[in-house]
Amino acid sequence: MKKFIAKIIKDGTTQTHTINAINLENAKDILSKNGTIIEIKEIKEFRLNLSFKAIDERILAIYIKELSALLEAGVSLLDAFNSVAKGCDNPKLKQIFNDISADLNAGASLEKALNTHKDKLGSVVLAMFALGQNSGKLASSLSTLSDMLENISINRAKFKKAIRYPALTFVALLIAFNILITMVMPSFKGIFDSFGGELYWASRAILALGSFVSDYGILIAFGSVFVIFLIWYFHKFNYKFQLKFDEISSINKYNLDKNTICLLVGTNNGFLISIDYTERQIITIFRAHKEPITLITILHNGYCVSRSHDGTLAIWSLPSFQEIKKYNISLIEHKHIIQIDDGRIVSNSGVNSFSVYNETFTEEIAKNKAKTLWEIINIEDLKRDNTIIIGTKVTAELWTLNQYECLYIFNASYTVKLTDMSLIGNNKFIMGNCHTKIHLFLQREEQSLDDVIKA
Repeated sequence: MKKFIAKIIKDGTTQTHTINAINLENAKDILSKNGTIIEIKEIKEFRLNLSFKAIDERILAIYIKELSALLEAGVSLLDAFNSVAKGCDNPKLKQIFNDISADLNAGASLEKALNTHKDKLGSVVLAMFALGQNSGKLASSLSTLSDMLENISINRAKFKKAIRYPALTFVALLIAFNILITMVMPSFKGIFDSFGGELYWASRAILALGSFVSDYGILIAFGSVFVIFLIWYFHKFNYKFQLKFDEISSINKYNLDKNTICLLVGTNNGFLISIDYTERQIITIFRAHKEPITLITILHNGYCVSRSHDGTLAIWSLPSFQEIKKYNISLIEHKHIIQIDDGRIVSNSGVNSFSVYNETFTEEIAKNKAKTLWEIINIEDLKRDNTIIIGTKVTAELWTLNQYECLYIFNASYTVKLTDMSLIGNNKFIMGNCHTKIHLFLQREEQSLDDVIKA
């Protein structure tokens, strides 16, 4: 919420009003009901925020769970936020919930109200709210979010406990080493000089190091703190630096999740990255596979599938990336995965065969072979009447998944083997390519494909 100050004329007198509103237009609408507006401007408030402590995920999870329960019981969104805000004991969260309630009451959308507090709530929380709204299952999404935040809190506590002893040991060694080279070693310099002769190079190096630290120790300490701060700052606010710092190699596969605002990226060293493409910020980075990711497919039920050269295929929930299932596959299986409108999933199950699975990718419904028995190079959905295109090295096969039968086969060329095939022109054309040659197929009204151009 923004704060505005305005002068209005009411009952022949000039009055000054200060109000909170979403924007200038919203402020004018509110004030116009009280009188004639003479002047209005936004109050710019300067706030120096020295608090580096984020909101505890465990506490946030409790109130998110309460919000989910209220929505599940049929309470309206505005009333649910008001109720949670009244019972909230955490000052930061109470202010956030009150601000969101005020924005919703002023007519703002939930997305806009939440975006105001993105830096405090985090991208994952906003993404789960967006997923719940888009799917129409907000209560269920918030329940999942609550469980996820609780797990994050538990894992963070375990990590802090595990790293506490090594950190204390490292600090103690650092202090001991500093005392040794700055206080102990210089006291031996006079003794070495009284003996005469030349010291070994190692002894001279240690004495020189002690002298350097004694003379410039303060500058070294400040410089180290400054460098650490720069690394932290760029790692937090610059996604390109974050990719390089975390040793994320080149991008291998990517896909766009239209239900949320996430771009899913798979890298050559097995990392999965979720990027908020509107804010250009990384939401999640984690090691999904040991070797390069060769496929990312987003399913309709809020899951995504990733495949890797290491012979594994994994199913993840979005946007939390919790692992649903992971199993080993052969190197020729599941190179191409699509999901048609009714939820069924189609994937190649061999060199020249493909299978149809249920919407959770856990049960095989049917299995067929390409009619020409050539290697399958791609599978495309025509998005009409459950028909798909099975692209092989020399043919484009039109299949219907209603009766699981091939309707038509179109030959490209037996002299040149295609390496890829895709739909273009609003799914009216099929284009296959092989290095320097392109084959274009036209889909006609009678749902047949002809080889109309060979270039």
